[in-house]
Formats: sequence, C-alpha cells, structure tokens
Amino acid sequence: MKKNKIALMIMGVLVVVCSVAGRVSFKSIVVDKFVPSINPVSCISMGERDASKIQDKYPVHLYYATKDNKLKLVVRYISLHDAKKDISEVATIIMEELIKPPKEEGLLSVVPKGTILKKPVQVVDNVAIVDLSREFLKNHKGGLEQETITLFAIVNSLTELKDIHKVRFLINGRTLKEYKGNFRFDKDFPRCKTKVITSTSVV
Repeated sequence: MKKNKIALMIMGVLVVVCSVAGRVSFKSIVVDKFVPSINPVSCISMGERDASKIQDKYPVHLYYATKDNKLKLVVRYISLHDAKKDISEVATIIMEELIKPPKEEGLLSVVPKGTILKKPVQVVDNVAIVDLSREFLKNHKGGLEQETITLFAIVNSLTELKDIHKVRFLINGRTLKEYKGNFRFDKDFPRCKTKVITSTSVV
C-alpha cells in the first residue's frame, strides 16, 4: 500500500515537472519565433528602399568644380552590366557623364560648353586616350586655376579606375603642344592628389 502511495507521489511530481518544463519550452519557442516582429517595421522598410537604389549598381567616382574653384568628388552608380564591360567602355561612360552638366546643385561642369567626345576612350598600357573636339580648347576661358580644375577633374575621374594610371588628351585626333598656355599638352597626365569633399548621388 505504501509502495503504491510512493509510486503515485513520484508520478505526480514527474507530471508537474514535465508540465512546467513543457510550458517553459513552449514559451521559449514562441518568443524566439516572434522576436523579429519586435524590430521597427519602418527601419526595415527604409533599409530596403535605400538598398534598392543601388541594387545591381557599381560606384564610379566623378570630379566636378565648385564655385570657389575646388574639386568635389561625387559618387554615382552605373549598372553592373556596364561595369563589366571593357575598361575602355567604362572610361567612355565616365567621360560622357563628365561632359553633361552636373545634376548636383552648386557644382559646375569642368568641360567647356560644346565639347564632344570625338571617339570612344581607348586604354593602352594603362593610359586613357581621350579625344575631344576643338571646343575643349576654344571655349575654355583659360587661367592656371581654371585649367588645373578642368584637366585634373578628368584625369582624377578616369584614374579612379584601377587599370588607368595616366590620361592623354587629343584634340580632333591630334596631339597639341600646350593647353591654353599653362600646361604642356603633349604628355600623359598622372593623377593629382587633391583635397576633395565627398557627396553621393545615384545616377
């Protein structure tokens, strides 16, 4: 009789322990399952929207002029499809973008008005060969500071590409001795290290 009572007591204790353990385990599973819903939905949504802007995009770095005659770096994005093209094609995309007026307020184009790219940029032995129309020379107002801004905005933009180390300028397919009187134009231009301000936009 006593054995039966002891057995019943043990069984009762086991039932209580099991039921408590079961409740704790269940609560744990429920909490774990719904933890993600504790995060603010707006933050997740904003993150997704921002990410979608540059999804399948590749950053390129372009230099423009500011009103106080400094260079400003702008990060734009091109499609991964374009980024995977030959280096010469990517360099051409960059030059065509630089020729357009900048989209950002307060920035100025570094390329004289009316200038066109006579042919796609060619990259030979890490040198980008940029052939521009005569307007690049004729429509530039000159001056050491302005010439520096124009030339090195282009040079620095193109040398952001790892396979381009220098830039060679041609005018209508010809090499000229000088550019507006302050720079020799018959040599390859290496990158110029200059202090810039960074801005970001999506193209």
